[in-house]
Amino acid sequence: MQEIKVSRQFILQHLVCICLVFASMYAYTQQILIPYKKGKLFGISDEKANVVVQPKYNDISYLKDYYFQYTNTFTATDTFKKLNGELFVKSVEKINTGVFFKQKLIISNQPFKHFLVYKNCIVGSQNPYHPEKCALFNLNGQQLISEPIKGMGVGGANYFGAFAAENKKYKCCN
Repeated sequence: MQEIKVSRQFILQHLVCICLVFASMYAYTQQILIPYKKGKLFGISDEKANVVVQPKYNDISYLKDYYFQYTNTFTATDTFKKLNGELFVKSVEKINTGVFFKQKLIISNQPFKHFLVYKNCIVGSQNPYHPEKCALFNLNGQQLISEPIKGMGVGGANYFGAFAAENKKYKCCN
């Protein structure tokens, strides 16, 4: 029987090749999610066109890292009495939003126009440039401060803080 000699370099080259094959297989198994439109409504599908979120939203937009925001708008009737006793009725457009992580709905029925995903938290706001009327959520969708937030600040890429004046609470995501 003949002995086969294999060099270290040969073993390392083949080991690296095997690792690269497994790494590429793992990369191709990552699920890709895509907002799609059916009729007038949006849902989310994967790269094989399998529906993962049924189309029942006016809009779905990609936020970041498998996070998607849905938006539904609807018209509500607003009534009030004038000083002279006359009843005034008008139609008001309302907004209902939320956030999906992959196909799981983690934040729902919120009045925010915008959601921003940071390293360790999600911010819901009416206007992304002004901190009034905001809410702070963890990445699982749990609201961190229940009362309205009076101020927020970003201190670099890894820090985000929120301040609620009534109870003097301060939370940060870093």
